[in-house]
Amino acid sequence: MLAFIRAFAYSVIVNRFIPNINLLRAQIFSAKGEYQRAEYFFKSALNSRTLNSSDRQRALMDLSYAQFKLRKMEEAELSLRNLIFINPQKREAHLRLAKIQLWCGSPLDASWTLKRAIKRGHNDHELVSFFLLAVCENGGPEYLLEEAYKLAIEKKDFTADHQILNLAIARYQIIKNDGVGGVNQIAKIALASKAPFESVIAYAETLYATNEIIQARNQLKRALLVSPDHPRLLSLLAETYLNGETTLYNPSYAAQLAANSCQSSGWVSARELHIYARALLHCGDKTTALMVANKAFAAGSRLLGSYSKVKEIERLISQLSSSNHHTLSF
Repeated sequence: MLAFIRAFAYSVIVNRFIPNINLLRAQIFSAKGEYQRAEYFFKSALNSRTLNSSDRQRALMDLSYAQFKLRKMEEAELSLRNLIFINPQKREAHLRLAKIQLWCGSPLDASWTLKRAIKRGHNDHELVSFFLLAVCENGGPEYLLEEAYKLAIEKKDFTADHQILNLAIARYQIIKNDGVGGVNQIAKIALASKAPFESVIAYAETLYATNEIIQARNQLKRALLVSPDHPRLLSLLAETYLNGETTLYNPSYAAQLAANSCQSSGWVSARELHIYARALLHCGDKTTALMVANKAFAAGSRLLGSYSKVKEIERLISQLSSSNHHTLSF
């Protein structure tokens, strides 16, 4: 109550205007980490016909953050889309939307979000870098990959250290079969002090792809210190415990990590659901694995261009559905 009175008095005395009471309450609750209550009051503020355009945009931005923290991913996306509809030039709204889409395993959606932002004039290093990263994460399509790479090369300043941009270019090189050069560059970025979180995940993925399981796990544990609830981090870490060739094979722990990754992504990421279904199968829980695999298939089929491993999910569903008495492959 005291915080509310102080904020209200500040607005009246210093800013010389009477704030929207619900918006003020929402901002206070959000600052305190009470996102459920913040969401309620942001929505109440947005229902007010007297809310001015500037406050409406701020409310939508802050509402999306509260919804993200509550893991209401689809609602968070909708809030940002509404904000972009009101103000198509809002750079931060495009970037936040793209990052949520990447968080939820929808890199092609993120690619198009960033492409639209760049087309509207926001072609700075950060947006161009994440544009190329998103297209690389999706593995194409080819024309979008070349467009993003061209923009990245135009932005690259060889006298400056733009780590995210360099990471994006390195990932492009791997796709273009310059694996050694790309991997070496990713390792250089990831192992540097103050390495970007994205570079550590990318480096762990390259290590995992070459069956360097222990090394990959060590990098992921580094990343846990930065973002312990990141879905891709958790699902990739889960995959390292599903590798039967290591002495640290632990399907129960993998299932726990994969479940956390699904929860963190709001149960909408086909990739995370797919890995969770595999972990459940390793644990022998075929019934739940089938339920999760079906959900993964539905999520993967909804994505633009579909989830790249949707065929693998189909095979998994077919195996799980055929008979609980047969030996199933992973």
